[in-house]
Amino acid sequence: MSLRAFVALILYLLLWIPLFPVIFVYSLFRSQDRAALTGRLGISHHKPCFPDKAVWLHACSVGEVGCLTPLIEEFQRLGHAVIISTVTHTGFLLARDRWPGIHSFVLPFDPLIFFALAFKRPGLTRVYLLETEIWPGMIAGCVMAGIPVTLVNARISDNSFSRYHWTRSLIGPFLDLLSHVFAQSEIDRKRIRLIGRTKPVDLMPNIKFWSLRKPQLPDRKLFPSDRPYLVAGSTHEGEESVILDCFSALKKEFPDLCLLLAPRHLHRVERVFRLCIDHGLSPARRTQMSRSSEVIVLDTIGELAGFYLLPGCVFIGGSLIPHGGHNPLEAVAAGKTPVCGPHLFNFRDIVSRLIEHRMLHIAENPVMLKDLFRSQLSSPHDSALIRDFLQDVEAGRRETLEKLIQL
Repeated sequence: MSLRAFVALILYLLLWIPLFPVIFVYSLFRSQDRAALTGRLGISHHKPCFPDKAVWLHACSVGEVGCLTPLIEEFQRLGHAVIISTVTHTGFLLARDRWPGIHSFVLPFDPLIFFALAFKRPGLTRVYLLETEIWPGMIAGCVMAGIPVTLVNARISDNSFSRYHWTRSLIGPFLDLLSHVFAQSEIDRKRIRLIGRTKPVDLMPNIKFWSLRKPQLPDRKLFPSDRPYLVAGSTHEGEESVILDCFSALKKEFPDLCLLLAPRHLHRVERVFRLCIDHGLSPARRTQMSRSSEVIVLDTIGELAGFYLLPGCVFIGGSLIPHGGHNPLEAVAAGKTPVCGPHLFNFRDIVSRLIEHRMLHIAENPVMLKDLFRSQLSSPHDSALIRDFLQDVEAGRRETLEKLIQL
């Protein structure tokens, strides 16, 4: 470790002394952070475990965890043990449920994971960090333990760039400790250099495309396929009301239409449920369904992709408000051309590629949103477009996997 990186590490760890009480109290008042708090403190029964000759994959939340399957399968085929860590509790639950035979845990606060790595000499062979998971303590601890760290599918959003650029003197030395960095676009590569990495930054196809696998169709008794559905996935505050208004209007033209609302955060399920009632509807929670219903509020994790297979149209949330949107690729994998609002800055690379292939629609306002839903409910999707796109993605996936495995 260079003197520059060592000084940056000392400053970083000292900054945690005044910051930790603030972060701890903040976490207590946010339900999604509170659920992960024992893991972040390192006192959960799902503690970090670093077996010999293991590969460690770290992802932030549900979206990133869903992309790990090809990497996990390839490393296991080569005889490596795999461990998975996440930042969010929902990400941990998905990893635990999807791969019950793999050790998964919530990543402890960065100073804790630094000391666990730097002074316990774990038997890891390599660490892969996904997207913007730049944790200085974790990176420094791995380097001190002789473990190479690779940043995969690196993405620096507009908000992250302004924050990282302001702290580039502190962050830059840690970026240079990474053995390899693979950015998902030219913009991201430029930003990584601007915030301090002086070593090469390579490009790779966006790993989010790896999630393009056809999901499993939900229970046909509860969700019959002989009627159309409007599936609104990963919605946020302010979006459900717009979707409910569209649904009520479209219901007059499509009497059999059903609505499935999937709030991005489970702590909002009750609020969304009450909102449906306020709109004069009779919703059902997914976990309490005993028969089919016209309005369903999804209160489970990991099922949403399967509902995209139902006939009808799909909306991807976080895009009607300036949140930046969520990943539309699960809907594409299910054979749909998703509809989004205008705020899609979180997934510029994915969105531009889907628009280029005529596989995503953007609604600038609620009227346009309703018109796009109406159009999709009236006419079938072009399966040939989707098939050609998936074949192109699979070729890029195989090429990228080979490169990452051979590091």
